[in-house]
Amino acid sequence: MQIHSPEVLFFIQISKYNSFSEAADKLNIPQPTVSRKISSLESALGKQLFTRSKAGIALTGFGLRFLQSALRVETELENLKRLAMGTEERNIVELEALPALAEHLVKKVLPHFREQNADILVNIQTIPFQKQFEPGEKLRLHTQLAENTNRTYHHYLSSKLGFYSSEQLMEQVSPLTAPEELINYRIPWVSIKNQPSSVPVLDKQAAYIVDNALLSAEATVNGLGVSWNYATIMDDYLRTGQAIELFKNQTDAEAHAYLSYPPNKQFNKAEQLFVDYMANTSWLSRKQIASKQLPN
Repeated sequence: MQIHSPEVLFFIQISKYNSFSEAADKLNIPQPTVSRKISSLESALGKQLFTRSKAGIALTGFGLRFLQSALRVETELENLKRLAMGTEERNIVELEALPALAEHLVKKVLPHFREQNADILVNIQTIPFQKQFEPGEKLRLHTQLAENTNRTYHHYLSSKLGFYSSEQLMEQVSPLTAPEELINYRIPWVSIKNQPSSVPVLDKQAAYIVDNALLSAEATVNGLGVSWNYATIMDDYLRTGQAIELFKNQTDAEAHAYLSYPPNKQFNKAEQLFVDYMANTSWLSRKQIASKQLPN
């Protein structure tokens, strides 16, 4: 199997858009070329990167994982260019992020950031849920505030928590009107490992445990159960018709995401620009941006 870097970089660009035709228009290349290049890459990998529907395209679970590795390839290629040019100072932001937030950053945030800062490269390293509580010098995107960690926090994203299922799974039961009815029909429950929010009425139900919210979404659209997931993650699946939302407006629970760093961190120019952008770009959140430093 041979994978060429131009194909990987092309895939990164396509992953930002909701359709091949839109991607072709943005990249100013013929739509058949977009489809052919992605099909060629999928053939080389032996796996599907996107699901296609009349509503558009969405990354598969494998596509999301491939994107994370592809971003590291993009970073290293940029490093090689800078090395060849003899550039002393690299405009690089080193960032740690939970997988779901990394995917959100790549698709929803970085395209806008790069419009203003084309020379800055954001190198994203995905981390497991537990690591978001550990001390560290890098910028970090995460979902929990650690009371015993002295870091400066910027709140940048809010997402509603809700119930999601595949339409095929719901066709097997009568219409549901409340979460309690999931137990009556013995519908499998997809649970995100270490997720702090839970639904008490479902605690006794056997659950399919997955590592993170992205994999929970993938399990949901494949009909393995109903998940209690983040609206931000489920948006593309809802748009393409791979998932449906259950029990709308029956919960006001929300999840929040934060950008954090040590209070005494010395920023390089690129990092300072990135932090300022994340802390002051209000469209990233439905709530007012807030900065908070927690005590030791």
